Amino acid sequence: MDIDQLQAFLHVANSKSFTRAAEKMNVVQSTITTRIQMLERHIGKELFKRDKRNIDLTSAGRSFLPYAERIVDLSREGTKVLQLEQTFHDQLVIGSTHALWDYVIFEAVNEFIKSNTQISIRMITEHSSFIIRKMIDGLIDVGIVFYPVYHSKIETKPIIEDIFELVAAPTFHLPDYPVTSETLRILPYIHLNWGGSFSERLDSANLW
Repeated sequence: MDIDQLQAFLHVANSKSFTRAAEKMNVVQSTITTRIQMLERHIGKELFKRDKRNIDLTSAGRSFLPYAERIVDLSREGTKVLQLEQTFHDQLVIGSTHALWDYVIFEAVNEFIKSNTQISIRMITEHSSFIIRKMIDGLIDVGIVFYPVYHSKIETKPIIEDIFELVAAPTFHLPDYPVTSETLRILPYIHLNWGGSFSERLDSANLW
């Protein structure tokens, strides 16, 4: 199993096409097919279900997908670290959600850069759950997320309190009874998916 095989697997998994995967990797389609076959032989499981029209992941393929992504990410990050050594003494990778950059992080990052010119800064925007997974894998040094993390590899410190407010038109009247998951389902509201624990709560309440 090598990186080329894993990249071929990820491209096919994402595009559902051997042809598009070959175009993405700038190789012929037979090369992608061979790499997938060698990877399946190494793992001992079929990773894709194939018919004349469709390509989809098998249950083994779905289970293997997040691990393949992490291996490729680790390889890519390792290469970047070695390349940066020519210019910088060290690098700092910061991850956070889109909502926090403008209001919380950019000013602090700019101040850090002024006094640490030999440290490269890389910033990643993703959902909190993605940021946490990357921190556990050692791919993100500092993560600013919306909820606490309980993991032996991560130290959590609160830095800011946020308030969420429900906004409605002046003509909208709140009910005079407690709003539960059952009553919320019939109210006219716009759902913004913040991911992570927020989405899990909505899933458990069957509000999707």
